[in-house]
Amino acid sequence: HTHCVAVDIPMELELNLTGNTQLPDKGAVTHISWSNQWGLINVTSSHSKLHLYSLYIKNLTHVTSLDDKVDNAYWSPDDILLLTISSLNGLVKLYQVIDEDTHELELAYEFSGYKIQSVTWHDLTSSDNKLLLAGSDDNNNIHLWTVKRRNGSATPTHTPTEDIPLEDTSGLEVIHIGSMCVSGQTGLTGISFSKDQALLVTGHNDGSVKVWDIQKLNLIKTTEKRSG
Repeated sequence: HTHCVAVDIPMELELNLTGNTQLPDKGAVTHISWSNQWGLINVTSSHSKLHLYSLYIKNLTHVTSLDDKVDNAYWSPDDILLLTISSLNGLVKLYQVIDEDTHELELAYEFSGYKIQSVTWHDLTSSDNKLLLAGSDDNNNIHLWTVKRRNGSATPTHTPTEDIPLEDTSGLEVIHIGSMCVSGQTGLTGISFSKDQALLVTGHNDGSVKVWDIQKLNLIKTTEKRSG
């Protein structure tokens, strides 16, 4: 089978132009997201590779592919950072675009030790360039971080340390602010913040939905599990 990436671009009310391309590694598309600021589409494949495409009018052009194993990639709400996760080695990496013309990516920060499976971002939490990040790991734990932009350009690596800022000169300050444990063997299938950042909702493969208080780091509501 041929696996392609296709994007519909509404140019007029009754006209759609379509850009179509095949992934370089011939894999199937497993995750796709868009950066409005950069006009970049990041696509992860069934071979755990990340491919980036630029889109101009109807031309879909391959920009680059990362050498690392990547399962999923997520742009931050302000399109400044691209976060990648790898279940193979547990690495979480944060990239930033350093060239507007070539869309070259620079690794700004990375950490490991949490075995993150999926993440969700929230909009700026304040005027000081803070972002809120939540991720779930393979042990049914939900982790919360704040990500703050600072000045600098180095690319350090880190292992997780509870409640201690992972500070460096990368331009980012990442702080693990807490974690919550999902009881039982139910797997997590979805995660999302409420608009006011006070709550986190998670979906699970047993059909239940749980609501968490972010400030108190505890479970406040769960729906009935499906029967049968």
